[in-house]
Amino acid sequence: MKEMDTKISCIRLGNVHVISVTCPIIACEFLRKHYATFSFIPISITTPLISLGYLTTILVTYGEQWKKMRRIVGHDLLSTTIHQRLKGKKVKEADNLVSYIYNQCKTNVNDNVALINVRDCSTTL
Repeated sequence: MKEMDTKISCIRLGNVHVISVTCPIIACEFLRKHYATFSFIPISITTPLISLGYLTTILVTYGEQWKKMRRIVGHDLLSTTIHQRLKGKKVKEADNLVSYIYNQCKTNVNDNVALINVRDCSTTL
């Protein structure tokens, strides 16, 4: 995109047009105005199985179900009030993880390289 000195381009890959946007302002405007036109998700045999009958937010086709899922994700998962409410728990979990790593390094002082499996952290705290 830098070589072509453009922030938006349309590339044809076979029968599919791919629109590439590098400017966040153009991308927001584009998605806000033309989402319904370019929101087609190819349906295959496995799509209903992977999405559990289109109950996930990723593989749902544009329509009423998509609007419901978007409302739920925007209101219940990505809202600032939920983020602020969970901030204390996130800080506590980060502190637990750092103390776990510190304790593991302290016990492995004689080793040159301490391999710490952080997946074990949640089960040992």
